[in-house]
Amino acid sequence: MVHNKETEPEPLIYGCTRTASAVLTHFICIAFTAGIAVLSRPGSILGLAAIFYNKHLNGKPHFTSWHGLLGLLTVCVVVFQSLAALPLIYHSWAKGWSLAKLKRYHAATGLVMYLLGTASLLLGLSSAWFTGSVREYTWYLSALCPALAALFMMNQVSRAYMAKKRLQS
Repeated sequence: MVHNKETEPEPLIYGCTRTASAVLTHFICIAFTAGIAVLSRPGSILGLAAIFYNKHLNGKPHFTSWHGLLGLLTVCVVVFQSLAALPLIYHSWAKGWSLAKLKRYHAATGLVMYLLGTASLLLGLSSAWFTGSVREYTWYLSALCPALAALFMMNQVSRAYMAKKRLQS
């Protein structure tokens, strides 16, 4: 049996199918990311409003714990991050800034936002109510999941954006 060393050209239908699949996957990822972004901003603001209203109804003081203060700061950073993303969409608004620099700053502030949210979540897990509601192993598992997700997120952002800056400098 003799094998031909030359590769046979791929049939046109396979190439078109592969390209269409890649384009469709890209659009699905963009739609998913945009959907998460569109739904999470109002959700965080509505959640803050519900907590504020509940505290008001029960006559309790607002933002007295580290969890509450960090949660408020996180929501403020979410609003800032959303507004700061507009020059990425409308690049003409950012005179004198390159698109690469804007993306790098957006990724860095997004990472800070994610880490603030994770820290607020971990402080919420440390509350007396939650620690009294779950067993020890469940608490450790509940704390480990967001902590590992934060480590993966930091790794992904630093590899994707910060490494490029070192190579360009």
